Amino acid sequence: MGGAGVTHHVDIQFDGDGFVPNLDFDDATGFTLEAGWKWIALSYTGIDYTDEFGGDWDASSVGITLTSKF
Repeated sequence: MGGAGVTHHVDIQFDGDGFVPNLDFDDATGFTLEAGWKWIALSYTGIDYTDEFGGDWDASSVGITLTSKF
């Protein structure tokens, strides 16, 4: 099993909790890929954020999904 799609993140904020400054980011669009077998899948999301000062941040991630029935 596998899949691919588009992801869109909105109202992105980073809370520095008083240790570092808070940041607001522009809305961002990226992609997601997923491949799996039976009850386990591996996914990858590729997306970049741009902060309020014009800095670019790589917000890509890898994930594992485990599925069961009950």
